[in-house]
Amino acid sequence: MKGLKESFSGIAEKLKADKKLLIIMLIGFSGILILLFSEIGSKPDNEKVKDELTTEIQNQSTCEYTYVEDVEKKLGDLIRSIEGAGRAKVMVTLENGVEQVYASQDKTRSSSSSGETSFEESLDKENQYIIIKSSDDGEKGLIVKIIQPSIRGVAVVCDGADSAVVKQNIVETVTAVLGISSAKVSIAKMAE
Repeated sequence: MKGLKESFSGIAEKLKADKKLLIIMLIGFSGILILLFSEIGSKPDNEKVKDELTTEIQNQSTCEYTYVEDVEKKLGDLIRSIEGAGRAKVMVTLENGVEQVYASQDKTRSSSSSGETSFEESLDKENQYIIIKSSDDGEKGLIVKIIQPSIRGVAVVCDGADSAVVKQNIVETVTAVLGISSAKVSIAKMAE
């Protein structure tokens, strides 16, 4: 312990005597501190990717939610306009989420080899997505089209559900508008 104190006091004496050495040491320590703080403040690449994926999933969920809301509102308005239906509430459930189709480029490479008695040719196919730079300095795939989710089922609760004619008219309307089978439509009487 005594030797360590002597070492530090010897270094301190040298720094007091040589101002240039003191300045160089201070610049070195401040550079190390700046590097440490910049590493702590920045996110690693995998966390940036995770944040981008989370944002994309949230945007996709919002898109699905607005899609369902829009279908429910339009279908509800349509059902309420059917004679005898009265008040109506509609719930739509989805089979899957929004699907995005990305642009890709196919590359085919052929190679051939020949032996003494045979000749072989093989084709290697490679599919690469087309990446574009976005305004926020990130890279994203080029979306060609967005496929809306499939509808799993529709539940309708209305005043006129006790009438077979009204029920049949609602089923025919829902199946025609959404292109689903009548087995995926449920109609019930609204409580008073």
